[in-house]
Order: sequence, then C-alpha cells, then structure tokens
Amino acid sequence: LHKWMIDGMQSWGLSQWRSNMSVLVESIFNDDLNNDPRLIALEVACNQMGCYEMMESTSLLELWLWKMKMQSMRNGAKRMAVDRETSRARCGATFILPTVVDYLQVPDED
Repeated sequence: LHKWMIDGMQSWGLSQWRSNMSVLVESIFNDDLNNDPRLIALEVACNQMGCYEMMESTSLLELWLWKMKMQSMRNGAKRMAVDRETSRARCGATFILPTVVDYLQVPDED
C-alpha cells in the first residue's frame, strides 16, 4: 500500500502531498486500530489520493492546452510574437477543464 501510494508520487515533486499520504498510510497500519477505523483510514487515504491525481491530471491538461496555444500562435500565418500570458488566457482551459473534471468525477454510491 505504501509503495503504491507514496512511491508513485516521487515523480510529482510535491513533498507536502507525499508527507500527507505517508501519515494517512501509516495510520492504516497503526496497531491500536481494529478493523472499522482501519477501513475508514483506508477510505480517507484512497479519497485523498484520488484528489491529488485529479489535481495532477487537470494541471497537465492545462499545461498541454497552453503549449498548443503557444505553438499555434508561433506557427500562424503572421508569426506573431508569443506572449505567454495572453496564450495562457486564450488557451481555452477555463472552458475545457470544468467539463473534463465533471466527466472524470465518479458519482457517489448511494
């Protein structure tokens, strides 16, 4: 469990996320807990991991959209100078990301 949750985050470079997940995973293996609190701790850890993965995915998508906008501005017929902030504002992420996040979210199991 530790290897799956923590070691996979090594490439993310976010030490705060890794330390938060380490604390959650360690709480699962706490000897003072019986099965019910352990299951709750496991669910909390899995939910937190899902949140982190969603943030990473949307950040990567935004970076990709921004990069594509910058490339299209460079390769255009006018070959205009690329303004990073303008290309970021016009990359469409404000419209695309909410739709993608809504699509990726798992509905609650009631």
